[in-house]
Amino acid sequence: MARADPPALVRCPACDALAVGSADVACCDGAMEPLDADVDAPVAEPTLDALLETVFGISGTELELCLCVVEDGDATVAELAERVGVDRSVVARHLADLVEIGVVERERRLLRQGGHVYVYAPVPEATVRDPEVRIES
Repeated sequence: MARADPPALVRCPACDALAVGSADVACCDGAMEPLDADVDAPVAEPTLDALLETVFGISGTELELCLCVVEDGDATVAELAERVGVDRSVVARHLADLVEIGVVERERRLLRQGGHVYVYAPVPEATVRDPEVRIES
């Protein structure tokens, strides 16, 4: 039994549609052309926003909180709640989810006047994008 060629990334020359298949895949009444992914790069690397929403399935509020932490650096629940205009308990719950999926880190800091506060900091973007780095952490 002959081995079939492995599937390749192909593009329709008429409409630029992309597919995974072989040279016999058709679109717009014609054969699709194989692409060299290293040369043609038809798909750009996703933005951090798209990655967080699509891969991690985070909500709009979680995305807004995550981006606030990324832009501003360390922040407390109270600071983030004030910035996004959402109740502190809701912010705390969303931040717990972001910590669990590994896109935000939580650190306990002692206050000079006594007590403590949790501060949330961004995880480096390279760590979020690379699943092997996230697993090793």
